[in-house]
Amino acid sequence: MANKNSGLPVAALSAVVILGSVAAVFLMNNFGEITFGQSWPVLGMAVGLCLVFATYLELGLVIAGIFLLILLANLEQIPAFGKSWPFALIWIAILVVAGAMRSRATRKKSGS
Repeated sequence: MANKNSGLPVAALSAVVILGSVAAVFLMNNFGEITFGQSWPVLGMAVGLCLVFATYLELGLVIAGIFLLILLANLEQIPAFGKSWPFALIWIAILVVAGAMRSRATRKKSGS
């Protein structure tokens, strides 16, 4: 009998993450000194996290990492993204190597 693995748990978890991030952005805007223009990358990070839950590990981490860099630049914790974009390339390179290693380990485990 075929395994019926519905996407409902991933979809429900993704909906909670997205709604929570939208709520966090607007709460920061309403009660803090952080504006929507500074905190909008949180929404992109939530999308990346949802992709991780949907088993797109490397893609989700690339998206979350890039939006994290933009968020940190907006909050002036690191230099503006125009100067710190090479960090995004380093992050992508690390995840490409990690993905290749995961793929190799999966191939060895399956015996192919």
